Amino acid sequence: MTQLSQEGFAAARHYLLIEARPLEAAIFRHEFEGGSDGDVLTELAAFQNGDGGFGCAMEPDFRLPDSSPLATSLALQRLSALPPSAQRTKMTKAAMGYLIERYDPSREGWAAVPAEIVDHPRAPWWDPDEEEGAARSWPNPTAELTGYLYEFPSAAGDRLRQALTERALAWLDGLADPIEMHDLLCFLRLAVRLPGPMQAELYRRLDPLVPKAVAVDPTAWAGYCLQPVQVAPSPRSRYYKSLRPAVEANLDHLIGRQGQDGAWEPTWAWGRYEEVWQTARREWRGILTLENLRLVYAHGRLATPAPPRHYAS
Repeated sequence: MTQLSQEGFAAARHYLLIEARPLEAAIFRHEFEGGSDGDVLTELAAFQNGDGGFGCAMEPDFRLPDSSPLATSLALQRLSALPPSAQRTKMTKAAMGYLIERYDPSREGWAAVPAEIVDHPRAPWWDPDEEEGAARSWPNPTAELTGYLYEFPSAAGDRLRQALTERALAWLDGLADPIEMHDLLCFLRLAVRLPGPMQAELYRRLDPLVPKAVAVDPTAWAGYCLQPVQVAPSPRSRYYKSLRPAVEANLDHLIGRQGQDGAWEPTWAWGRYEEVWQTARREWRGILTLENLRLVYAHGRLATPAPPRHYAS
């Protein structure tokens, strides 16, 4: 099994601290070097708007400064990985208030992004859909956001989270085609936040879908696909045992794709707004480098003797 060498780790560290966004640099320091979670919260606050939601290109592929449910879901992923604190509570309370306020009863959920996205540079896959505008699929991000209604509960969300959980189960029951990868990832983020009986019901529906959605052919991994490590980010993951050979081969592939400057390259490009894309590309390289360091550490593939202080996988 390939290990990420100490030199590879050092190069990734250098990229994160010098070239990546301050957010990814702060998260790296927190998770790998005992840095302050307060520094992470400070950097996250730069993406939070006055309405409580997150925007400001939190998702690098659309440069919308306004809040969006999709960007807010990404921020909540980061907040979820941090220990409880007064500052985290304040930020999550504001974010959940934004979501409750923006809930769309006619959709039974949230559109990923508002219509104003068309006024800002973005990847072509964020162009409005002819039928749904900028709404996109129901699970992304509604299934994931339902999970945060459990993790960060409020009186306003109690009835809503129950209704959305039932909607999530019904959506899966009505699924005729193989599940889209981002939809599946949103359901998996919901599953880990559900209480026992409901979690079991959700996994009963997800278990047969996962093997069909994951790309186990190594020739696909250089492109954009659902990679084995994404559904088994650690050996403790639910799907690690069933996907173990593919996961271990996927880790070898991942380590082999580290660039000479220590970063990992996105497997996609916009094909337009070239100057803005270069900014987004640099941001993605930082995000991917942090994510991949987490993966190689969680799977025991990191040769460096310095262990992370904290990482919630």
